[in-house]
Amino acid sequence: FVIDPSKLSVHVADVIADYTPGQDVIDLSDLLKSLGAGAPTTDAQAGSSIDVTFSGGAAHVMVDNNGTAAGGSMVEVASLTGVASGSVISILYDHNQPTHTETVT
Repeated sequence: FVIDPSKLSVHVADVIADYTPGQDVIDLSDLLKSLGAGAPTTDAQAGSSIDVTFSGGAAHVMVDNNGTAAGGSMVEVASLTGVASGSVISILYDHNQPTHTETVT
């Protein structure tokens, strides 16, 4: 599932009803690159710019709208309905790197 960079500015999250943990991938690579000077350049920076939380029966994928730069706020870019707390979500930070995992908290 590729998340479009426009999700950071329009504040309308993609609702994904058929995400399967352990099988599907959330691709944030273009979205993260769109952050310009604040774009994360390491896996650690990318990981600290992303949070996946559980609320209201769904996992919510949040991205810092300034990336590594100061003063940003977390923006929901995707809502994975039916994905439980404790599930492991696969996320692609960069097309040239393997996927990473985030645990829904």
